Amino acid sequence: MRRHQWIGFVALGLLGTTNCDADRPDAGERYVLLDTEAREAGYSISIDGHETDAVLPTLLEDGARVSLLGPDGKQALEVEPGELIHVHGAAAEVESLDIGGEIEAGKIVLDAKSDVAHELARTLKAEVADMDDGRFELRGDDLLSKLADLDESGDVRAIEPVLVDREGNEARSVPRAEAPTHKVLTQPMLVADEALLQHVATWKSLWNETVTSNRRAVFDEALDRRGVPPAVTCSDPVVGTWVSHDFTVEDTERNDWTLRISAAPGKAGRYVGQIRNDSWYGAENETEKSPSACVDSNMHYVVNMVAEGSLDENGQLDFRGTSWKNERTICGEPLEQGEYNLDRFTGALSDSRFESVNNDGGRMVDHPTAFRRISCK
Repeated sequence: MRRHQWIGFVALGLLGTTNCDADRPDAGERYVLLDTEAREAGYSISIDGHETDAVLPTLLEDGARVSLLGPDGKQALEVEPGELIHVHGAAAEVESLDIGGEIEAGKIVLDAKSDVAHELARTLKAEVADMDDGRFELRGDDLLSKLADLDESGDVRAIEPVLVDREGNEARSVPRAEAPTHKVLTQPMLVADEALLQHVATWKSLWNETVTSNRRAVFDEALDRRGVPPAVTCSDPVVGTWVSHDFTVEDTERNDWTLRISAAPGKAGRYVGQIRNDSWYGAENETEKSPSACVDSNMHYVVNMVAEGSLDENGQLDFRGTSWKNERTICGEPLEQGEYNLDRFTGALSDSRFESVNNDGGRMVDHPTAFRRISCK
């Protein structure tokens, strides 16, 4: 999502805007806000495949696909017009709040130093009041909308929505979720006997083999359905063309991956090549080889990465992008600098299969991605 550029708290989108009703919500606008505890617990927000853990509220475009990303995976979020989704607490509690009905559109609570709070208030043309607890209340016209126009600032620690006051009480921010309390064991754990430990180890091994076998079957079926050629056996364990296809249920994103790997001249165990990602949104039961036609605000792009890698003595391949370019945009806006994270695939090679996980420094964290080699060059 694009934002206005600013220096300090100077925002181009805020100049000369006024509104007579300070508490009027912007009709139909949708926002998402992630609090400090949720961020520190490892949660972030995915918007049309782009990850953010911004302190400031984010304005969602029409048709945007929104998901909560966390240590336990991904959860799709539904945001209705006129709502703010507030993700708060170490457990990332998701709360839908009606703007103007449950929370104020013209009030926010700011956790920041005094000089930062007053500078932001001047930028937003808002009044500022010290709450005597290290936080400040800002009052002004359409603050959520104006805050969403700002770029992120490391000087702001947190933004909190303010509950609508119907009885003349002092401003009260939305309650933060309580972090779970963990009891400390005061008695030593009982040590299981060796036979039981061996039984558990055997069960885990069988379970992992079953899961891996099922995942491989699903993967092979998906590639066969898309007309991908069968696997080939080559003299070199790494060199060749490798392909994969994955489907993310939470946001219906599809990725056709192609790795083209060559041996680095004069460097044993080192490799160079390309990573290609053809990415779009499509239905789970899609069987056509070609991606779906553009509908609504769907995104569809092709990214090409220059890549390099290495194979260690244990047969583990590490193949990663070092730079990228937007080769083609079929649907939506072209990707700009900083809008794509370089992919890195690591894992074991077995015959003509590369059982990898993808880590891109963003929302892809140990994401299983299995490749089939279809050519020796």
